[in-house]
Amino acid sequence: MMSGSPASGTAGVRIIAIEDRGDTRGLFFFAPRDAVDFLGDIKDVRAGTSKPGAVRGNNFNIVNRQAVIVIHESEWTLFWDSGEGTSPCHLSFQGIGAELVLVNPGCARAIQNTGDMDIVLVELSDAPYRADDVRRRVLCEPD
Repeated sequence: MMSGSPASGTAGVRIIAIEDRGDTRGLFFFAPRDAVDFLGDIKDVRAGTSKPGAVRGNNFNIVNRQAVIVIHESEWTLFWDSGEGTSPCHLSFQGIGAELVLVNPGCARAIQNTGDMDIVLVELSDAPYRADDVRRRVLCEPD
């Protein structure tokens, strides 16, 4: 379930709910074809968790396109902008599920775990990660 505004993103960032195809063994999500098409060749994959109250991101990449999959069993909030000088947006997600966030170069994003359980992040990119290509832009502060 989502709350916030706008419901599906703005220029530069797109948000897609991913259907749970799991069974009694647990959750199971397939990345939609949109993620593969958006990235073209996947050149970098990173995965991690975010603890309750923590923020990941607060930055943007000047070169890479990113697809971020967020798997959650409690609440989290996405903050993003459409580039330098644009107003930040936010959208909150509750319950159990997964979302795919497609981020164009120059668009900042931050993911805040506003729930009471860890969330899992999987980041895919169309180019290898280089710290020199990342710029900080704070969209939200940790709890």
